[in-house]
Amino acid sequence: MKKLLSLILLVIIIMVNQQLLVAQSCGTQQLDPRVAAFLKMIGNKDLTIEELRTIPIEQIRLTGPPPIPYPKEDVQRIKITADSIPVLIFNPSHANNLPVIINYHGGGFFLPLLKGLEYSLWQDAKTYGAIVFAVDYRVAPEHQFPAAVHDSYNAFKWIAAHAGEWGGDTSRIALIGNSAGANLVPVPI
Repeated sequence: MKKLLSLILLVIIIMVNQQLLVAQSCGTQQLDPRVAAFLKMIGNKDLTIEELRTIPIEQIRLTGPPPIPYPKEDVQRIKITADSIPVLIFNPSHANNLPVIINYHGGGFFLPLLKGLEYSLWQDAKTYGAIVFAVDYRVAPEHQFPAAVHDSYNAFKWIAAHAGEWGGDTSRIALIGNSAGANLVPVPI
């Protein structure tokens, strides 16, 4: 499980950094130095399947890419709807009338929005001249299906009604998501 988690985190880091790893020949018997550095950073250890089964889910949830600093005044953290869904609002330009991006994070429906992913959300807001609403929908096992589906839909409705209060133009809304979050994008449509 830790190897699978390590692989998932590697994909996340690649996506965050928007870099592609160059494929290497199996005949070289050499690990790409960037992959080796990542595995060292997360403290990868070879574990048996029995050892993997003993790892508490909370320990897995704490594993993630290291946070990259960004100006804290560029984000607001709020809770919305009756379910108190956490939403991060990124507006680095501190401007009004910006396009709205609603982001549903990845994580296999069991990982919450990781601190290490916040920089990429801030960067998206900056790059696209938009305001990004990052929806931290409820995850399993504490919240079973269809909690994430309900949260994505209810968050969309709330953001569509209130984004203007935060500087967003509700006539220009885009929905994006990675992995599990991509499954939630079509819910409000």
